[in-house]
Amino acid sequence: MARGSGFVFDPASLLKTPLSAEEKARGIIEEAQREADRLLREAQNSTESTRRAAWEEGFAEGFRQAAEQWKQSLEDAQRERDSVLRQLEELSTSIEQECLKLALQIAEKIVRHEIETRPETVKDILALALRQLKDRANVRILVNRADLEMVRTAREDIARWAEGLRNVEIVEEPRVERGGVIVESSDGILDARPSVQMDELKRKLEEADGL
Repeated sequence: MARGSGFVFDPASLLKTPLSAEEKARGIIEEAQREADRLLREAQNSTESTRRAAWEEGFAEGFRQAAEQWKQSLEDAQRERDSVLRQLEELSTSIEQECLKLALQIAEKIVRHEIETRPETVKDILALALRQLKDRANVRILVNRADLEMVRTAREDIARWAEGLRNVEIVEEPRVERGGVIVESSDGILDARPSVQMDELKRKLEEADGL
């Protein structure tokens, strides 16, 4: 019995029809041929369905593998990007620190050069320091030995720099470098030495940059 569309091939049914032996044989052959064709088509359809199912399954598996590889590549690229960003950040911080050091070195050289070529610079620094005083009575000015005479001869100028100055004493102090001054008063001590001012500038810059 053949499977498929429900047709049942029964060669005996042909014997019930009054046909010649040749016609009966030809009918049997034709019917068998049709049944064979039908079975072949079913086999072909089944094979095609199986092939398509296998292809779709293979495609799905291939897509899954490709997706996994793409995900892994994306994660690798993300890690590489993060690594590059960290290196750039570290490089940027290093460059900022080097630029800060260079800027401070240049500023220090400029100040030192100004003091060496213009000895009167100490008077400018002293004037700025005196203007910051609130209590201007009993003021003691400490200067380097090289600047002592210049500052002493500038008493009249000093009186103009800070109105109300009284009892001003000008003293030589070895720990004060040339061009710098230390002013003592009832307000406290105002250290205007270039080295101290440069250290303070460096500290403020480092705090501002978070270094």
